This record gives sequence, structure tokens and C-alpha cells, in this order.
Amino acid sequence: GAARQTSVYIGSEEVLVRQAAGTNCLFNLGSSWFPGNSASYSLTVPAPPGCAWSVTSAPEWLVLTSTTSGTGPGQIPYTLTTNGNSVRSGLLTLSTGQSFGLSQMPGACTGSGTSTSWFPFAGGTYTFHFTAPAGCGWTLAPTDNWVHVNSSLSGSGSSSVTFTLDPNIGPGRSAMIFVIFPGGSVTLTIQQPPYVFNGPCTYSVTYSNQPLQPYAGTPAIILNTQNGCPWTAVSNSTWAVVPLSAGYGPTVLPVAVAANTSPAARTATLVIGGQTVTLTQSGVICNLTFGSSGSFFPPSAGLYDGLPVFGQEGCPWNVSSTASFVQIASGPMSGSGTLAIFIESNPGAVRTATLTLAGGATFTVTQTGSPCGVFFAPSQSWFPASGGTYLLNIATGPNCPWSVSSLNPWIVAASSGAGPGQVSVTIQPNTTGGYRAGYVYAGTSSFRVDQVGQ
Repeated sequence: GAARQTSVYIGSEEVLVRQAAGTNCLFNLGSSWFPGNSASYSLTVPAPPGCAWSVTSAPEWLVLTSTTSGTGPGQIPYTLTTNGNSVRSGLLTLSTGQSFGLSQMPGACTGSGTSTSWFPFAGGTYTFHFTAPAGCGWTLAPTDNWVHVNSSLSGSGSSSVTFTLDPNIGPGRSAMIFVIFPGGSVTLTIQQPPYVFNGPCTYSVTYSNQPLQPYAGTPAIILNTQNGCPWTAVSNSTWAVVPLSAGYGPTVLPVAVAANTSPAARTATLVIGGQTVTLTQSGVICNLTFGSSGSFFPPSAGLYDGLPVFGQEGCPWNVSSTASFVQIASGPMSGSGTLAIFIESNPGAVRTATLTLAGGATFTVTQTGSPCGVFFAPSQSWFPASGGTYLLNIATGPNCPWSVSSLNPWIVAASSGAGPGQVSVTIQPNTTGGYRAGYVYAGTSSFRVDQVGQ
């Protein structure tokens, strides 16, 4: 409690006795459940500051691993060993008088109650009982979606399972409910007889007869018939498949339809319950494009096989050229790939051609012209004083235009042409008495005329 004091008299002498305040060691440790396997834990001791404590006792299956005493708040690490087949409990007690309660589940417990039972095809709600040690945990796991568990899916110890069965409208069937324990399982096997239909079976189908899109999908076909009536489903195509090939009673059948990568429409025939169903799937819409809008090519002839074309599989290119000097050489001619073209040599100026794909996409071929430099060969010569008419050689590219002229009045050169050849030049007699020189011009080139005097 609080600090206190008192007086003690010895004869006529007074002695004052003082006592400091006491330490309050009031706190609670509580209790807890633990699984049956071996594991390590730590207990929190919420002791007030100054309160000294120590462990005085613990069950033999609780192993203290380090700290066993302290002052004020602290932790007590410990390990629980693996439990057997039944729940066990114990106390961890401190010197301050508090205890921590421990309850450990069975480590490898199991239950009993496995059985096989027949239930009517009309279905209904039923109860299955099993036994297990107290505290032995379990979970439920039904195997089929026509079995519905109404009670809790987990618990411990002995219990009853309430479940509902759907009516059976087809052949005989079976399912199981597993009760899973740490050390085993209990199984209820459910047997349900087939549905019995005494009247004649009739069949009809309901579906949309609109063309399917070219994409993959799962359109549904509704089969109408009486409960218990058998049916089969087959398809003559690999792109429209019915996953369920047989069954009983009315049903909705999904059809697995693959994507149509061809531009052509296609059909598939299915026979379901004796009824014929025809499915039509549209072809893919073609969208062909070149990898670029055009390119430049040299004047020399050559084969070019790297022109990328992009399109859907099966879509024909139908490529054409606006000029004969560009010829289509090879290529897959459908889908995506590379187009090869042959370009003839260009003897003249720059020229273009347009390649066109089905759908209108274009690629412009631009071919540069050949070099058109004009040269005299040779570029100089001596001529006699008497003059005369002579032929000069002109060297240039095929189809390259040229014209010749002279600024000297005694040299007559005025003609034109194209490509390599010869030009006629007339040199008048030299009456000056001395040497003279002049020039004949063709573009930026010149020919030097040296004429001796008389």
C-alpha cells in the first residue's frame, strides 16, 4: 500500500519508524488454446514496474527456453511439445500468484463414422453423425455441387452434418463428404439412383441463328426435353466443339468456338438430341498495310525482298504496280510477310511507281536517275591551218541529253543529242598567220581546239 510510519517508545525515548510504499503486483495472464503440433511461443507478463516475478511451476510438456524471471513487464519464451490424441491442459504459475492457462489440441487426432448410404433420386435434407475426441479440429469438404452442406464447415469434437441433395434428373450418381482431421478423415459416400421417366421423350433446341463474329467465344444452345431423357451431342467441325457429349434432361450447352483467322465465312453442323444446329461464323475483316509509305532506290537494277506487309492470316494481298519498271517478284501474298520486287535499271531521270494492296494501302517506289555528266574523249587536239570538219567523241550515260556550242566564230559547233556518241565540228582555215586556240563546250565540259597558223 502507501508509505506509512509509526512511533515506538523505549522508556522515555520515541523512535520514529517509516516504511516505504509497497509494490503493487496485480495483473492478469489469462489463458489460450494451442494447436497440437510442436511450436514455440512467448508469454507476455504485464507486471507493474518494480514487481519482481519468477516461474514457479509449469506442465512437463511446456519447455522454458530462456527467461524464467524478471522485474516489471517482460516475456517468457517457451515451446510446446507435440500432443497425442486428446486435449491436454496445464498452468504456468508465477511467484506473484498469477497463472497462465494452456489447452493444447490433439496432435494427430481423427474421428470415426465412415459409411455409404443410398438416398432417393428426389433429393432432400439429411444428417450424418461422426465422433471425434474433444477438441479435435475438423473441416468438411463435399465433392460435388449437387451436395449442399447446411451446417458449419469446421469445428472440433463429435458433431452432426446436415446436408441437402438436389433431385437427380439423370443417371445414377455418387458423391462424398469428407470430414478431415489432423490425423485422418471420415467419409460419407452418397449414392443416388437414376431418375425414372415413364413417358416418351421429345427434344427441341433454342439458339440464335445469327452469324457469329470471327472472334473466339462460347455461344449457348438450349436443349429442351423431359427430366431423365438421355441425349448426345456431336459436331462435324473442330472449330465448334460441344464440351459435353452426352447427358440427361434439359440443359444449356456452351459451344467452344475458335477464332476464324480466314476472310472466308465458315459453317459447322451440330446434332444435339437428334436436332440439327447449323452455326455460321463470319470471316475476319482484312486490313492490309505496308510497313512504310515508300522508299528510295538506286538507279541500278536489283531485287529487293524486304518490304514488310502486315495483315490478317489468309487475307490476299492482290498487290499491283503502276509502272512496268517495278515487277512483283515473290512473297507469301497473304497475311503478314515481306514482299519482293524487281526494279529495272534507270537510264534517265528520277521516276516513281506506286504499289497498291487490296484495300487501298500504297507504297511509293522512287528510283533515282543515272549520273548525266558529259565529257569529251579526248578533251584536246591539234588541227591544221587549212581547217576542215571533224568528229569529236562524247562520253555520257544512256539517254543523258547534251548540246554543244562554241564562243569562237571560227569554230562551228551547234548540235545536240542524248547518250554517248559523236558530234560534228567545223574549223575554218587559219589565215591569221599565227597559232590560235578555241573551245567547244558541252555543259560544264570543254574540248580545246589548237590550230596552227599558215
